[in-house]
Amino acid sequence: LLLGAAGHAILVWSRHFADALLHAAQRPADRRRQSRRLLLFNSGVLGVGTGVLAGWWPVTVAGATAVGVAAAWHATALVRQLRRALPARFGGTVRYYVAASCFLPVGAGLGTALARGLAGPGHERVVLAHAAVNVLGWMGLTVLGTLVTLWPTMLRTRVAEGGEAAAARALPLLVASVLVAAGGALAGVRLAAALGLLGYLAGAG
Repeated sequence: LLLGAAGHAILVWSRHFADALLHAAQRPADRRRQSRRLLLFNSGVLGVGTGVLAGWWPVTVAGATAVGVAAAWHATALVRQLRRALPARFGGTVRYYVAASCFLPVGAGLGTALARGLAGPGHERVVLAHAAVNVLGWMGLTVLGTLVTLWPTMLRTRVAEGGEAAAARALPLLVASVLVAAGGALAGVRLAAALGLLGYLAGAG
């Protein structure tokens, strides 16, 4: 349910904000492709929910694959949009959406492994990595990228001077921190996982 609700919202609103930040209106063909992505994504979510509840492994795999493909398709569309857009002050924050979308296929794969059933410490390790990739990567990066411009808009104030530069500097640290946290969790190295979380907090700060 969280995957469907949050994921659908991210796919819709990240594209909306990308259009606004890059001053690019969607063409009819773009809207049709967006609708197909949403259909693919939500069909995948339905497949994951059905497969997990019923214990049908092939259905779970098919659903997770559809979710991952939709996210990768979304990232590709955003990259193409960045390449054809004119330079924009906050265009760099769209890269947050691209990075976030690249994490979801990884999270879908980890979730599929959990649905298959893992025994012993391996289960807990994959759970932590799954949470790091999906919560900090897919959802967290989307939220942080959006806040750069949406938060000042909500407060009806100007964006802080250097805000876009700070966002650009933080993105590599945030992405690397998610990878370190997830990798540390999978390897069972608690220190690496903790360092990844601290790095993520530093990037957010």
